[in-house]
Formats: sequence, C-alpha cells, structure tokens
Amino acid sequence: MKFKKLKTVSVVIPYYNGSHYIERALKSVLNQTVKAAEIFIVDDGSNETEAAFLRELAKSYQFTLLTKPNGGQGSARNLGVKSSKAEYVCFLDQDDYFLEWHIEHLLSVVKKQADERFGFAYGDLWRGNEDGQVLQHSTSVRHAVHPKTDLYMQIKDDMHILPSASIIKISAFLEIGGFDERFMGYEDDDLFIRFFAAGYTSVFSTRPVTFWTINKSSTSYSIKMSRSRFTYVKKLMESFPDDIVAGQFIFRDLILPRFMPTIVNDYLRSLFFKDAYLDENRGRLAELRSFFLQNQSTKGQKRKKFALDIATSINPTILRALLKLAVRFPFSILLKAAGYEVLLKGLKRILFELKEVKQ
Repeated sequence: MKFKKLKTVSVVIPYYNGSHYIERALKSVLNQTVKAAEIFIVDDGSNETEAAFLRELAKSYQFTLLTKPNGGQGSARNLGVKSSKAEYVCFLDQDDYFLEWHIEHLLSVVKKQADERFGFAYGDLWRGNEDGQVLQHSTSVRHAVHPKTDLYMQIKDDMHILPSASIIKISAFLEIGGFDERFMGYEDDDLFIRFFAAGYTSVFSTRPVTFWTINKSSTSYSIKMSRSRFTYVKKLMESFPDDIVAGQFIFRDLILPRFMPTIVNDYLRSLFFKDAYLDENRGRLAELRSFFLQNQSTKGQKRKKFALDIATSINPTILRALLKLAVRFPFSILLKAAGYEVLLKGLKRILFELKEVKQ
C-alpha cells in the first residue's frame, strides 16, 4: 500500500552504540521551533546493552524505533526514509544536534528559493568537540565553495555538505536511489553528487543550522573509511571517465590529487604503527598504481609514478627504515626539493603520533 506524502518533515537518526549522545540529539529535534511530523531512530545493529538503552529511551520520548542488522549509516537512513510519509526528510547523526531553528529555517529556504527541480537545501554548521564545546560558528564556507555550480568542483574536493545540515525532498531522494549502502564513509558526497548529476537543484544558506561533532571514534578515523574511500574512488572513475576529446582528464586532474595523498598516508600509518591492515592498505596503494599506469594522461607524472613504485615495491621493513631516515636532515631537504613536501609533512605527523603513543 502506498501512502500519500504529506507536506511535512520527517527526521531520521541512525543509531549505533550511541547512548552517550543520542538523548542530546533527540532533544534537539523535539525542541525545534517548527516540529517534525515524524521522528525515526534506526538502530543499526547495536550491541544488546546499547539497544536496551534505546528501548528504554523510547518509553520517555515520542519517536518511532526501527531496528536492522548493522549495515552502516546509509542503510539506516534509507530505512528511515522508506518508513516516512512526509514530503521532506532531515537527517541527524547521533553525535550531532540541530540548532533550534533548523527545520523552520530550511523550510523557509525551500519556500523562498526552491524551483521545479529542487532536490535539497542545506545550511552551514557549528563545529565542536566531543564535549560539546563550539570551536567554529561557520564551517562549510571555510572549507569549500557554496553553492555547488559544476560537477568537477565536487569531484575535486570534499563537498562539505552534511546530511545533518540538510532538508531533502523525499521523492528526489528515492528517484536517485538514496544512499549507496556499500559505503561507510563518503556516502554523503556520493549522494549529493548524484543529485547534481541527475539534474536536481540545491539551495545553500549561510546560516548555521547544526552542531557538527568532530568525533575521533567515528567512521572517519577507521579502516572502514579507508575501504569506503577507495570504493568511492573507483565509483568516480566508472561514473565520470576521462573525455579525451574535450580535454577533461578526470582521473589525473581531479581524483588523483584529491585521494592519492590520503591513500598513501593510510599505508604509511599502517607501516609505522604495524597494525593489522598493513597488507590491505598496501594492496589498495598497488591498485591505485595500476590505475595510474593504465591511464594515458598520467604518463608525464614521473614524480607520482616514482612515489607509487617505491611504496609498493620495497619490502615494508626496509621502507620503514628508509622513511625514518628521510625525515632527518639533510635527507628531508632533498625530499622537499624533489617536490615531496606533502609526503614529508605526513611522515612527520605520523612519527609524532607514534612517539606520543609510546610515551
């Protein structure tokens, strides 16, 4: 049976072992100046203690509790949307919270500026730490250009559009297939770039609408993010191949500069910390090297090729020793002069973190 979509707003909050934060997030929804018609909290396979906490919370607050096996935020959000009867959805991560005008302001933006192809509207963010301290009153405009006016700027850099700071038209969301459930990281960028590529329009407001928590225990700091990032790289390559006739070399000019330093850094972290993901991260780097060698446009990029060759061909134990020497004078001067300043900074940062851990 199909329900008629109401001209109202649903809020969907994915939950995974988030008892420390969830009540704050929920209260921020309930305290909105314009109330949500529906609130869904989707338990994405939490452990029994955390799931029990959420069930107890449901006795004190009005929301609909949905449960599912663990599959990541994207799959949890998708379930919430499919359960909704509203026209619009606002997502909220469990460790973030809405500023009290979130729904009211974004609805007013939609009313004033949305056109026939409207897909979503989004606002700026307060940024803060896990203790709830506000560190920035404006975040999105500090790190990226808004609104998004072409596809290539969205491939080249992180989008800095957060679902937690957005209002999305549900019919448009379903039309493009919702979140890609393969991702546990980069699902946000993937969603919004698909909105753009499908011809949907968006509206940006400079007014902050959400408190965004920089949470060091989140997916952003995990091996899941590394895996998801590389899946996103491959999806971008498949979705937006080079156009040699038009002189648009997407891999060389947009994808590689954005993602190669981070993929190299993932391997170097495993190399120095000697973690369980060394071979996996080295394998991703080797696959990136394969893409590099197969791409005709990268043939002249000898410095990148040399770095990829060295990183993937030398035994990890030997490479670790060589890189420890590389950060010392005069080798560091030579490395910088050769154009590897980003690598040098990354190495120094990793070695500093390693020293802190050992102390």
